[in-house]
Amino acid sequence: MEFYIENLELLSVLQLVSPARLPVPGRPSHAFIFRRSGCVDYDFGTWQTRQNPGEVMLIPKGTVFTATLTDGMESTYTAVNFQGIFSLKEAKKLTLGAEMVKIYAWLDRCAAMDPDRDRYWMLSDFYRIVAQLAQQKQHHYYSQDTMSLIEPALERIQKDLFDPELKVGLLHESCGLSNTYFRSLFVARFGETPKQYILDRRLTHAKQLLESGECRLVSEAARLSGFEDPLYFSRVFKARYGYPPSMDVMR
Repeated sequence: MEFYIENLELLSVLQLVSPARLPVPGRPSHAFIFRRSGCVDYDFGTWQTRQNPGEVMLIPKGTVFTATLTDGMESTYTAVNFQGIFSLKEAKKLTLGAEMVKIYAWLDRCAAMDPDRDRYWMLSDFYRIVAQLAQQKQHHYYSQDTMSLIEPALERIQKDLFDPELKVGLLHESCGLSNTYFRSLFVARFGETPKQYILDRRLTHAKQLLESGECRLVSEAARLSGFEDPLYFSRVFKARYGYPPSMDVMR
């Protein structure tokens, strides 16, 4: 992706935790927002997108937006705030490539430095990061009117989220779109495929049932969350959270 920064003044590099909802009436400085964990939905008025771990939002000064935490799960990020002439006039989202580990190491080092004492070391690392970002993939996004084309599918998901008979592969038909175009719009809006979107919400619901004590059996939580096969549910639950669902029952 092509962009440039001139007359750079690096203001801060901060390690932060996202609030549940953050309305920003107009950003006071340019920023690179590196998502470290969790997901956040951004609404820029004319378009919306989800930022996942390993992605970075490039946000010019003055941008108006609202950032909302997804599913109430904790999300951490590194914010690089700077002033100067920034060629981008609207926010863009990039996916960090194979250099992600190196970029995070530079960010962590900058965050630990003193902006006054270590100014030039911070600038050195920042320009390395900019050079890497310029090589990353830019996400395509669509207008709000175009995004509205998938609303019938979203209504269907909302209505039948926990119905195991919900056919993910047929959702595009309710929108009158080809499956390929439907998936591209869905991923642009939510940052994940329809299948992963539904799976994430079913897992979140099942976890809440188990943690609250509303369900004392893993199989019951699986059934009430749209999973027909308790073994499959246990497998994807462990892959998502790092431990089996039975541990939430015992807490």
